Amino acid sequence: MLLLPAVLAFSVRVAVAQSTPPITVTPAPPPGVSEAVSRILSWIMWAGWIAVAGAFIVGAIHFAMGDSEKGKKYVAGAIIMAFYTAVITGLVG
Repeated sequence: MLLLPAVLAFSVRVAVAQSTPPITVTPAPPPGVSEAVSRILSWIMWAGWIAVAGAFIVGAIHFAMGDSEKGKKYVAGAIIMAFYTAVITGLVG
């Protein structure tokens, strides 16, 4: 007698579990936000490339003037900043 309600309850659970569609959530930014974020990131990347070019030029000037230690620092900094830009581009897509 007690077995029948348990079997019915189990069959109802199985039927509900099979008829429920899977939940899928895809994150999406609010309207207009993705464009603003993309624009700000592109400005930051543009400024970063200007900084890379400037550091490379300053390093070359220091090399030409005979201060190779400062020149190495600037050129190494320019190379590191260029790689950071590549990493950011890879992350943003």
